[in-house]
Amino acid sequence: MGDSRWANRGQGVAGYALVIASFIITLIAIITLIGDSVSNALQNIIDALPLPS
Repeated sequence: MGDSRWANRGQGVAGYALVIASFIITLIAIITLIGDSVSNALQNIIDALPLPS
């Protein structure tokens, strides 16, 4: 009877690992997209500045 608690423990750990991995991948993708949009916005601001002559 005591073993029934631990019967599916490996599947649970694999599920948690899968959820954590997908969360980290999603977080990295969001940070990358935000970084790209910020860099594009800064580049547009810099391009709009008048050049000294």
